[in-house]
Amino acid sequence: MTGNPVIPLQLMRARYCAYAMNNVEYVLATYTSDVRKTLNLDALRQDEIRWVKLEILDHGEAHVEFVAYSVEDGQCYRLHERSRFVIEDRQWRYADGHILSDSGPFQWDRNAQCWCGSGKKFKKCCRT
Repeated sequence: MTGNPVIPLQLMRARYCAYAMNNVEYVLATYTSDVRKTLNLDALRQDEIRWVKLEILDHGEAHVEFVAYSVEDGQCYRLHERSRFVIEDRQWRYADGHILSDSGPFQWDRNAQCWCGSGKKFKKCCRT
């Protein structure tokens, strides 16, 4: 990841990319200093998870609501979160997030457009 995100939406997108690439060093660096003290790189590693899609639902001055889709062991999951960001050391940092109730295992509709953006139906494209 290069450059410093200047708004929470940019930081959210950068964090998603870092999770997708398993760049846990970057993810750790984007937390507030209080949270960084309680985490380690091993706690952030997600080698078995494949992040496949990010949808931004809402964003404002210090929050981003998003849905991120992932696949683990052939099962699709949805993470719906409202994240809160703060400025620390003149940079936006991830403070915390509220995971919403529709998060969890998810069945991607076979006839829905695939998450990869190919324009094909899921059943003819990335079906796991």
